[in-house]
Amino acid sequence: PNPCGIYGRYYFPYYPDASRFIQCDQTGVFWIRKCAPGTIFDPKIEVCNYPPVVVETGKK
Repeated sequence: PNPCGIYGRYYFPYYPDASRFIQCDQTGVFWIRKCAPGTIFDPKIEVCNYPPVVVETGKK
């Protein structure tokens, strides 16, 4: 399902691959993006970060 536009947010985790995330634009179009090597998506701050810093949050 497309999460864009529902929550007023532009970045979402991409489960089950923590090294990827969903990026939305203002029209509801989305892309699956890849984090830089060695990083995973941190849903708390909505950017890619190093794994020891990212605290696992439950799936939405």
